[in-house]
Amino acid sequence: MEDATHTCYNTISVAFDSDVLLDKTKFSIPITSTDSKALSPISSIQTLLSTQSFYFSIQTISNTENLPINISLQYQDTQTFDYPNITTLVCNRVNVEDFKIVKVSNLSLYNAMTIGLSCQAPPFYCSTNPTSRDNQFAVSLSIPLGYQSIPSSTGIIKFTYIDLELTIPAMDTIFPWNVTNELNLIRNIRYFPPNNTNYIETFSFQAKKIEQIMMFDSPLLKSNVLYSFKFKSSYRMNFTTLDIKLFSFNMFNKTNSTDISVARTEISVDYIRDYQISIVFFPTFNIVLKYPSENSNSQFKYATEIPYPNQFSGYINSQLPDFQTMSSLTVESIFSGTIFNINDWVFEIYDFQITSVSSFTFIIRISFSTNYEILQLTMNSNPQKFQLLEGTPFNGTYELSIYNNNINIYTFSFINTRGEFKYLYNSQFYNNNLNSTDPYLSINTSDTLSPDDFSYIGFRRTTMDLSKNEFSNTLFFNLTRPLSGILDYIFVFNDPTNQSPTFKTKFDINKNLYCIDFNVTSKSVDGPVRFILSNYQNMIYSFDLSNFTVNIINSISHSYQPEITSIKAFPSTSINTDGQNQFQLGWNVTILNEPLGFTFGTFEIISNLDSLPRVIKVNEFNRINGNAQNGTYTVYTTIATKCTSQNFTIRSISLTDGVLQYNPLSTIIGTPDESELIISLICPTILDTTPPVITDFSVTPSVKVYSMDRRVEFNLSISDVNGSASENGDIIEIPSLSFSYFDGISATLNGYSDLPYGFGFNNITISIYGIVDNRLNYASYLTSDLLSIGKTYRIFRDSSVVYPYLVSSTPILSLGGPMGLFGAGFSSYKLGISVLVDFKDGKNFQPINIDFLSNVYFNVTLPRFFQSSIDVQIIRNGLSSNILTVDVSDYYYQEPTTTPNVTSTPTTTPNTKTCPGNPICNNKGKCNLQTLVCECIPMWYGPSCASEIIIIPTPTPQPQPTSETTYVFDSNNITSVVQVIAVRELNDIYNVVNEYPIQNWTLTIADPKLITIPTYYYQTQLGNTSTTLNVTIEFFTNQTERQFGGQNITLSPSSIKFSMSIGRYQFQSKTNYLQVVMAATIQGSDGSCSSKSIGSGNDNNVRWIKMNIDKTSLYGRFITYGIIDGNVRTIENRLIDDDNETETPQTRTTKVGITIPNFDDSVLLDPDFSNLIDVNNDSNENEICQSKKKLSNGAIAGIVVGCVVAIAIVVGAALYFKKRAKYNREKLKMSQKLERMNNKEN
Repeated sequence: MEDATHTCYNTISVAFDSDVLLDKTKFSIPITSTDSKALSPISSIQTLLSTQSFYFSIQTISNTENLPINISLQYQDTQTFDYPNITTLVCNRVNVEDFKIVKVSNLSLYNAMTIGLSCQAPPFYCSTNPTSRDNQFAVSLSIPLGYQSIPSSTGIIKFTYIDLELTIPAMDTIFPWNVTNELNLIRNIRYFPPNNTNYIETFSFQAKKIEQIMMFDSPLLKSNVLYSFKFKSSYRMNFTTLDIKLFSFNMFNKTNSTDISVARTEISVDYIRDYQISIVFFPTFNIVLKYPSENSNSQFKYATEIPYPNQFSGYINSQLPDFQTMSSLTVESIFSGTIFNINDWVFEIYDFQITSVSSFTFIIRISFSTNYEILQLTMNSNPQKFQLLEGTPFNGTYELSIYNNNINIYTFSFINTRGEFKYLYNSQFYNNNLNSTDPYLSINTSDTLSPDDFSYIGFRRTTMDLSKNEFSNTLFFNLTRPLSGILDYIFVFNDPTNQSPTFKTKFDINKNLYCIDFNVTSKSVDGPVRFILSNYQNMIYSFDLSNFTVNIINSISHSYQPEITSIKAFPSTSINTDGQNQFQLGWNVTILNEPLGFTFGTFEIISNLDSLPRVIKVNEFNRINGNAQNGTYTVYTTIATKCTSQNFTIRSISLTDGVLQYNPLSTIIGTPDESELIISLICPTILDTTPPVITDFSVTPSVKVYSMDRRVEFNLSISDVNGSASENGDIIEIPSLSFSYFDGISATLNGYSDLPYGFGFNNITISIYGIVDNRLNYASYLTSDLLSIGKTYRIFRDSSVVYPYLVSSTPILSLGGPMGLFGAGFSSYKLGISVLVDFKDGKNFQPINIDFLSNVYFNVTLPRFFQSSIDVQIIRNGLSSNILTVDVSDYYYQEPTTTPNVTSTPTTTPNTKTCPGNPICNNKGKCNLQTLVCECIPMWYGPSCASEIIIIPTPTPQPQPTSETTYVFDSNNITSVVQVIAVRELNDIYNVVNEYPIQNWTLTIADPKLITIPTYYYQTQLGNTSTTLNVTIEFFTNQTERQFGGQNITLSPSSIKFSMSIGRYQFQSKTNYLQVVMAATIQGSDGSCSSKSIGSGNDNNVRWIKMNIDKTSLYGRFITYGIIDGNVRTIENRLIDDDNETETPQTRTTKVGITIPNFDDSVLLDPDFSNLIDVNNDSNENEICQSKKKLSNGAIAGIVVGCVVAIAIVVGAALYFKKRAKYNREKLKMSQKLERMNNKEN
């Protein structure tokens, strides 16, 4: 169809047989043609004179009759050759009769987005919005803020497309209003920052984030409104922004002809902050530099390096978006020159196939030969992951999977290691056999959902009364026909004020209905719920289903955001320290959040010399005054004894109450509290400008990137000659790297990182960033630096063995049916391929037939099964893939809680640690990143799936809640004891304020006729309180599934489960905790070695403990949540140090305090224990042996920096390190509290 200029664009491939090489620029369309046409050559393939193919773009002008247009070609050289009427095409003109309105819906509130179709409806602003259905648009009307009236009618609405116009009649508006009404449509509530504010930017660089906010209330709409605009478009505020001086911006070439080439980018600036550098290569890398490489004379130098192939010739550009400037490096291949006999690029495509494997998924297979390896493959300029199916990188077949995002035409580009491009277009002859690519990628339109496909639509509630806490609902629907891919559809609110997550489609196999559970928030406005059903290809709008609606009533329509009303520096805005004692500084922040109340937030504190933020989490335990609706919270950070004078401020704030719609600091700008935002710290002047240095660095020399074991281990030694690398300071917790030695002057760190499957290109290079001491002296060691000092600077990328690898699957139902799996390394030949499925029915993994197989995708047909998930594994010629767990999309209705999720426990920092085992989970399970415990395949147990169960005798009941078991293994008498030993009340800094010895237990043994598993009930009271503690001990002889807190928990055979409940308890303070202390001990009669290992996440919350006597072990699991006052909430499992414990080669003991936040009525807890025998020899921590004593991590002071390794064309590893001393902070808090208590007594 034509565009606005009545022009159509087409492409065509034409092949010629000629005795000479043709010039594509000499082709044209004859001027004698009756229609206006233009010809543009795009590409050609001319390796054979007899099949010279050319790919042209043709532009034609539409005619009013929509008649076919004949296309002829002409070649003009020494003579003219005419090729008349080689093809015909039709360029359809849009006529008046084709432009018409089919249907108009009622008006509703909508978020406007402008597209090409224009409309006018004065005095309203009018804009159009596309829908998923062809030629259907949603129209949005808005009126400027401050307009004095809203008419009762819209007036005629006029639409324009190119030179065509049409109108629709006037419509009644929803909320007519004028200034004479007694009830205003809106009224102003708050406005900030004030007009004429003069904001002077600081090193926190807030200017671009500051907005002026107008808050309005609408009694008529029963909602409130936030209107904001950035300072750049504001004439009501004056801004003075910081002028960052860019002293230098350069690129350098570091080349080693026998090894690697890297491009180095360096910038020197006068402010420390995060700087983004975009390095334009293949692909473009956006690198955020968080730490300088050095600092001196008030200048900070940042540097980074990326490797590139030695064959590459061309430009590498670095761009600094903050400065809108660029630096370029001209790179010449080290193989250039006659001595290397460089050849031109020879690239030939043998075959190109597109296979549709689902409605929207395609497998593309390309076979080609090349004398230079392909560095990158893109489709429509988007880089693609392509996997070698067979052959070599120089003569082979590749596959990739494409999820079609409504792609019609496509362009593939192939970039080789020399930086040269080849292109492949749709409908193009791509080889001398004149094979042609497909004209387009076409989705199966018969599988596209439309409103006519619904045979039934309904809601669990047609009216949601929010005053009755009806925040949850379910959409039910059924279809008139089977529709593959229906489970890919999600439910999302079509409402700019409702930023809820998406909700998935499931299927109720009992009712034969599709179901989508969804929740609205207290911010929802009265009226119909506007939603979209989408699979990211196709969208069904709720206004397409106008006869099936659900309405919200009685909403408080809370859309106010948490608002900072006051911020005061603590202890003051200027602090002098003698450098002898650590202390705290920060702010007391008052947060207004009516009516729901503030729950959780984070503050990032930076300084003018340290841009790595100190992240402070704020919740009810930080509140020192007021309540959740209007309270004051502490935002403090600890300063080390050895410090440097600097200024601190707040860089960013996140306050959880949905999606924050403005910068919280905007409320402080222009008020007296703005002067409180910077705290000046003055430390003793000590001349120390020498940064720490690397004394040793080693790393795994090679890694098989297509195997199941892709772990890279590091060992890094650092020294600071002035002793500034003290134990004080903040910690940056990155997985798997920890101190093994630290003495205040030097440190040794070791750790590991598991690389992604197929990581890298040729070599994996390493760079180390962010080495910094407490005097804020910085250092970094990039790839070329490590090379120059003779340290390890790269990892060999071994791609010789390719294991199959599973990534994801299509949705499945327990009814069975097709399941597609995506990944890599599958092969395309079924011989030697086995697909195994564990239906979790006790039969372990069973083979299943393959319906379709390619290198990156296969599908199978599942039988009926009865579990909520299955495990899948593929084996190719004896090489086993990872195990992929696939959850079913069956619908199970659970009665929702009666209150909205506004008081839920705040989310914690995502776990960047991983499960134990080498390889992870010892290839006998998969890692659960939430619990950091391996989910093992049957017959394997323990944190790393390296153990088997020891069948123990049934524990006998004891007078107190203790499980004691003795068994014999390898002539060694092993005794394991688990007991509840104490309950303690802790204050907000975890000091004990009350401790209740456990005594006077009442024991009840369950009747075995009623309860088949051995069960013992214990009950006692805590001291002189009325609080009851109940402990239930159960022994499971067989594997059992239990539910706790809505999650399934698998209990292994011969496991012991402790269930504990605590009744109402009178806390001394609302900020205090209650802690249940458990002790676990393993003892052997004649052991040669004992060891202990602990599993915890970034939050140091204990997930599991494992204590060994030689190969036998006691293994305990601690769940990081409990049921508190009827709701699932996070708890903290803390290790408890006991100096009186004796650790010997025959005995190990661990105490864990299950720490519960303040509660009102009740608590339920649920740990479990089992006895194991180790089969795989995982490394044991803290091992004590009879012959020698080995403490591998006995004096760990904290976790430091992490390591990240990147592919050969991106910077490699990043090791940021600083260190936290939690003990010192708690000691400081305690001393301050004692000082306050003494002051009160005096």
